[in-house]
Amino acid sequence: DPSLLALVACGTFLVYAVDRRTTFSPEDLAHREQIPPLPAAALAAPFAVLLVLTLRRHAAGMLTILGLGVLSALYILPLLPDRRRLKEIPFVKVLAVAAGWAVATTVLPAVQCGATPSLEVGVLAAYRTLFLLPNLLLADWPDRASDRNAGILTVANYLRPGRFLLVCRSACLATMAAMSMLWLFGLLPGRTAWELDTPFAFLIILSRPLPSSRLFYAVFADALLAWPAIPAMFPE
Repeated sequence: DPSLLALVACGTFLVYAVDRRTTFSPEDLAHREQIPPLPAAALAAPFAVLLVLTLRRHAAGMLTILGLGVLSALYILPLLPDRRRLKEIPFVKVLAVAAGWAVATTVLPAVQCGATPSLEVGVLAAYRTLFLLPNLLLADWPDRASDRNAGILTVANYLRPGRFLLVCRSACLATMAAMSMLWLFGLLPGRTAWELDTPFAFLIILSRPLPSSRLFYAVFADALLAWPAIPAMFPE
């Protein structure tokens, strides 16, 4: 559904664009120095598209989008006790981002097709959360020193390097184990065998000294995450 893809794209753009405009912590100021925020006027068009596409959904779809909106607000705004944000809590941050993407790519398409949210959809969302974790964990690795200097706690600078690598490898192995179990119970089609390439490739990366280049994680690691979508475009 192209309109669903456009909706998710606009929502993602707005979350990251608004996040760049906030000034609630040293992290925000550090990010604004690295990447200047977009002017407010640039957010009007994607917001209008998001609003129109949301109103075209039926009730279940709108409730799912509302839930993602609440999660995004808790991520970027100081709405938690002690004026904290989800992005400021190391392990919760990566889980929140992974869960948001998982819901957008499993639950939202399911309800858009008229399916009732079920245990199977919930299991697929949990699996997708696991699938995303290695990439999200590694994304903070090249910024651990600058994040620490800015007072930002991430899993990458919260744990010792050895423990951090153990967590990343465990996430890869858990993803592969979950994928195998879903195949066994018939919840994943055969073409998703291609998805094994991604956690396996991350395991190879994690077997060597981790690159410190931001470009590596912004391009290569994200490409690994997107790779399963390529064979999925072609019929079995």
